[in-house]
Amino acid sequence: MRICVSLSLATLQLTGAACGIGDDDDADFELPPFYQPPGSESGTGGEGEPPPPNQAPEARVSMDRNNFFGGEEITLDASQSSDPEGDPITFSWEQTAKASVYSRLTQGEIPDITLSDPNSQRPTLTAPFVPSAVRYTFYLAVADNHQNRDGIFVVLTVAASGPVAVAGPDLTVTVGDTVTLDGSASYHRFGGPINDYLWQQIPIPNVLMVEIADAETDVATWIASEVGEDPVTFRFLLLVYGETDDGLTTDNDWMEVRVVPDSYIPPPIADAGDDQHNGVVGDVIMLDGSGSSAPSGGDLTFAWTQVSPSAPVIELDPADPIRPTFVAPAVELRTIFSFELVVFAGVSRRSATDSMIVAIEP
Repeated sequence: MRICVSLSLATLQLTGAACGIGDDDDADFELPPFYQPPGSESGTGGEGEPPPPNQAPEARVSMDRNNFFGGEEITLDASQSSDPEGDPITFSWEQTAKASVYSRLTQGEIPDITLSDPNSQRPTLTAPFVPSAVRYTFYLAVADNHQNRDGIFVVLTVAASGPVAVAGPDLTVTVGDTVTLDGSASYHRFGGPINDYLWQQIPIPNVLMVEIADAETDVATWIASEVGEDPVTFRFLLLVYGETDDGLTTDNDWMEVRVVPDSYIPPPIADAGDDQHNGVVGDVIMLDGSGSSAPSGGDLTFAWTQVSPSAPVIELDPADPIRPTFVAPAVELRTIFSFELVVFAGVSRRSATDSMIVAIEP
C-alpha cells in the first residue's frame, strides 16, 4: 500500500483514493512525527514557538529637590533604573535645553553645565552662578544589550546669585579687648550693591551671649568679657542682602573669636604612648609617658593607674615614673590590661589624662 501526502499552506492533508487506495482497504498508517493537527496544544505556545520579545529597560531618576543655588554640587541619580529581564543597561546623559525663568537672560548669557561623566549612573555637576534664575533640562537615555531604549527628562532650576558674605578670619583675643567683626570684604557677584548687613552671635551651650555694637553694618564691635580659667570660643554669623534681577537675595558666612583669660596657663598634654599588643607572660613591659609636655613650661608629675582588669593587679616599678615597668603576670587567656596616665604641670597643678592598653598572651 502506498501513502501519498499532499501539503497545503493551511494543513497537511493525506489523500488515499488518488493513490489507488479503495474504501475497503485496511490502510493502517501513522502520521509523520512532524505533523501537528489544527487546534493542537503546541499551536498555543508549546515547543517551537518563538520566545516573547525582549522588553525595554525603564529609566528612572530620583532627586530630593530640583531647586539649587549657584556653587552647589548636584548628583543626577539614575540608580533606580532597571531592565525587566535583568539585562545590563547603559546610561547616556545630555543637557537638552536652558532657559531664563523670567526671560531676563539671552541664551548666550546662560552658562552651559558640564557633567562629570555623561555615561555614568550618577553623574555630578556644579550649579553655575547666574544673575537671574535659570531652568536646565537634561535627558537620560538607557539601553539594554538588545538595543531596546527608554528615556526621561530631568529639569533643574538654579536661583539667582547676588551678594557673597565674607565674615573675615577667626580671631584670638584677650579678656577686655575690643573685638572687631569685619565683613567689609563681602561683595556682589554681579557687581550690584549690598543693601544690608547683619551680625548675630550663634548660641553655643555654656557660652555667654554678648552685646554687639553696630550689628547692622559691615563692621561691628563687642567687648571680650570675662571667662573662666580656660579660653572660650564665641561664634558669629554675618548676613548680607543684595539685589538681583529677580529681587532681594541673601548670603551668610561665620567666624569664631577665641577669648583667652589674662592669666591663662595652658594645661599639660598627656601622652601614654602607643598600645602594646604582643606581650607574653614573663615579659618585662615598659609604659612610656615621655611624649607628655607642658606648653606653659615647668616640670611634670606623672601618675599611672591600672584601670582594668581588677585582677591580676599589676605592680609598676616606681623607679622611673615616666617609663615604669612591670613583669607580665600569668594569664590563662589573652588578657587586655588598660592603664591611665595623669600628668600634673608645675605649681598650677593643672592636669591632663591619656590612656593605653597592653595585651598579654599566656
